[in-house]
Amino acid sequence: MRVYTNLNTLKKVKHLLKQLDLGHLLDGGEPNPNTTVSGILDKLLDEGLMEEFMQTITRDNQTDFAEMELVEMKEVISNFLSGIIEFLPESAQKILIPEASQEPSER
Repeated sequence: MRVYTNLNTLKKVKHLLKQLDLGHLLDGGEPNPNTTVSGILDKLLDEGLMEEFMQTITRDNQTDFAEMELVEMKEVISNFLSGIIEFLPESAQKILIPEASQEPSER
């Protein structure tokens, strides 16, 4: 499945990440200390932000992403992140790709 990484897509993704209290992943700002995993999951699953995110990065409004297997979603999201990772702040890279924060001797 094709993913898009242009500025319009990134603007929409940034808006979605802000709704999840994860806007710092794109702009390198400070994370919200009150953000919880359960809060993020509630927004992703109960409020439909996961489907909206998938529709945004793929420009696909026909696929029922709620029925997509998680392994397939992971592949699509990984492809999207691979396309933008080098343009993100180093702090975000370390969060999104944990091995990027390790010293070569630790790998």
